[in-house]
Amino acid sequence: MKHANRLLLLFFMTSISHSYFGQNPVTQWLKKAGSTGIDQSTSMALDASGNIYIAGTFAGTVDFDPSAATANLTSVGGTNNMFFAKYSSSGNYIWAKSITGGGLGLIDIAVDASSNVYIGGGFQAGATLDFDPSASTANMTSVGGYDMFVAKYTSAGVYSWAKRTGDSQAEYARAIDVDAAGNVYSTGIFTSTSVDFNPGSGTLNLTNNSNAGAGDIFIQKLDGNGNFLWAKALGGTTFDTPYDIRTDASNVYITGEFSELVDFNPGAGVSNLSVQQVGQGYKDAFVLKLDLSGNFVWARDIASGTSTSTGKGIDIDAAGNVYTGGYFISANTDFDPGPGSVQLTNFTGVKAFASKLDVNGNYVWAQKIASPAGDFIYGKDIAVDNAGNCLFNCYFNSTANVELLSGTASFTSSGGDDILLTKLSPTGNFLWAKQFGGTGQDQINSMKLTNTDHLIATGTFENTIGFDAFSITSAGNSDLFLANLDVYTCSPTTSTIAVSDCSSYTVPSGDETHTVSGIYTDTIPNAANCDSVITINLTIGDAVAPVANTATLTNVTGQCSVTTLTAPTATDNCAGTITGTHNATLPITAQGTTIVTWTYNDGNGNTSTQVQNVIITDNTAPVANTANLSNVSGQCSVTTLTAPTATDNCAATITGTHNTTLPITTPGTTVVTWTYNDGNGNTSTQTQNVIITLPVATTTVSGLTISATTSGATYQWINCGTGNIPINGATSQAFTASANGTYAVIVTQNGCSATSACVAISTVGLNEISQPLFTVYPNPNNGMFKIATELQALIRITNTAGQLVSTHQLESGENMIELKNIESGVYFISVINSNGSISVQRISVVN
Repeated sequence: MKHANRLLLLFFMTSISHSYFGQNPVTQWLKKAGSTGIDQSTSMALDASGNIYIAGTFAGTVDFDPSAATANLTSVGGTNNMFFAKYSSSGNYIWAKSITGGGLGLIDIAVDASSNVYIGGGFQAGATLDFDPSASTANMTSVGGYDMFVAKYTSAGVYSWAKRTGDSQAEYARAIDVDAAGNVYSTGIFTSTSVDFNPGSGTLNLTNNSNAGAGDIFIQKLDGNGNFLWAKALGGTTFDTPYDIRTDASNVYITGEFSELVDFNPGAGVSNLSVQQVGQGYKDAFVLKLDLSGNFVWARDIASGTSTSTGKGIDIDAAGNVYTGGYFISANTDFDPGPGSVQLTNFTGVKAFASKLDVNGNYVWAQKIASPAGDFIYGKDIAVDNAGNCLFNCYFNSTANVELLSGTASFTSSGGDDILLTKLSPTGNFLWAKQFGGTGQDQINSMKLTNTDHLIATGTFENTIGFDAFSITSAGNSDLFLANLDVYTCSPTTSTIAVSDCSSYTVPSGDETHTVSGIYTDTIPNAANCDSVITINLTIGDAVAPVANTATLTNVTGQCSVTTLTAPTATDNCAGTITGTHNATLPITAQGTTIVTWTYNDGNGNTSTQVQNVIITDNTAPVANTANLSNVSGQCSVTTLTAPTATDNCAATITGTHNTTLPITTPGTTVVTWTYNDGNGNTSTQTQNVIITLPVATTTVSGLTISATTSGATYQWINCGTGNIPINGATSQAFTASANGTYAVIVTQNGCSATSACVAISTVGLNEISQPLFTVYPNPNNGMFKIATELQALIRITNTAGQLVSTHQLESGENMIELKNIESGVYFISVINSNGSISVQRISVVN
């Protein structure tokens, strides 16, 4: 390969890191291999010498040598082929082998104490694979939907043996591991009703408990020569899946996911685990512990929720503590498999988790990585050192938050999936987190810790990815990478603290106690187990002001006033609890915010202060004392108004003010608005009617005499027919007309006047008769009415101004009269008989 190991100018890199006490992982080298097709490294193992073994799939021609030399492998069959390769601890190419044939599935890799190499996985029905990468042939053909395989090679990549297991459905290994004796363990899924898991001449059938098409979990153990030792099955009625397996000196550990109810004891006993939520798609993460003979030790539901949780990676420390990495969805997921409850609530979406159980499967701690945006974060692999520190990786495509000891570290994806690598302390605290990625899909699929405190990681990437000062670019679709990171880079940290004590002070390490003021140094390990050198500026005596027990005092609020304040307290290094005193004058009645200063005095010349807001509010409007004000009436005018009152919660009695100009002289009703203002921005209003009346100007008619009905006033009679000209000398209450016409009277009383309606007099010079000569009905009417009479006569109809409206000839009997286009009002009908006698009747027309 011509360019894989070249250090490129970093033109694109989105590596973000947060460190705790100066610790920061540093990339030592970065390698890649790939073609224009899809190439990925799915698993990795290390031998005792630090050599690196990776396995995965590739398409096309791939140069697996990252140096200037070339080591090409070319896939055959038109599909991805499996490969496994070996590199030195420096990432230099040693060899690479391929397994040719189509229909390849998952592949895992493990290495024993003699550096022999084991791979496991599955291949599709009808596919024939040659497991011998040399010129010789070691073919196996799948007979089911998928068949599982385990194969062994020497440290030089020379074929030793290969074993196949399968029936009519799908069986494949998801993970393998090797114990100290060279026995190989594999775990995966089988969906056939019954499968013989003894790949030799014997028979060991395992029966599937699940419904048709679903899968149960198997665990198979072969010795170093491929001979069958034992196989176990477990599962419920739906799909149950293992994802990783580890062994130590005495036990086998498996993590994955299960549904509904599963008996995890593969022996004669029963050890059921059940999920919270039963149904398709609801799964919980589990950890299963067996001894090396396949006997049940314990099983735990390590992430029980109402959605899906999955264990993806597992590792064991020297004390037998179990570390698991994976992901979960529901906020109510319980990570304590015991009687307690531990829920890592915060944010929605898919969240990554890391958890620790002790050797007996009891809860120790759990941590999460979540997205504020509610997007997915998938936990992948986990690796633990002998001190109990663990490395945990996940990938995310939006945002991610990691709660470090030093605060929240926030990350944003550069485009597709980005890698997030974290380190946790033995107590489960995140020590640091670092992001790697570019615009494509980037993931660490497998990682292992070396005995020199380095992390070897392998996975897939697209486009360009940066690891610190290193950058690589894929050849086409996706390529594989191999990276070495120094995750234990250690730098001493320094800090200075100022300390005051009343009599003596013991340094943080506990090594010394000082009773005299001075400058001292102390060294303790920091969170990264590096030296933290502390310079202590020590003052013996009381030079420290009291510290308020409440950082921020709560606001005190009151309506109208605050009469008392509760004194806060402070803690003094020498005097203990101190009660504050304030500078305010009580009661506080000023509207708005008054800032009260509390002072804490320890009596030794040291004081501190803090403030408290006292907020006086008046949000209540005054309430009128009289719900409805009485009308005020006056003839001609009203010159004064009596102010009503209201009651206010703070200002007591408030006198109303009005908006009207006095005197009020406008006839009719004037609405006066009274306003009550408490001076604090709160007002209420109510209204009062002021009614101005004029003198009564009505008249009565008796023959030719018109009389005003109001007595005790002054009068002026006017001629309506001559433009309302006053009639000289006509100033009495009664007026007798001397000529036909229309007349009215102006009545003046209490300083104002009113004019009556005009009255028509049309009988001057005519003889009046006491009895009417005719009858009008209906009356009032709309201009159509009937006149009944026993005479033949001529009638005249006039308005109130004496103007002739119409004339009609009456016949004896009933006569219909229609006044067209006549306005509403009062009209007079006069009938003069042959004797010259007159009869007048008034009618009212209403249209």
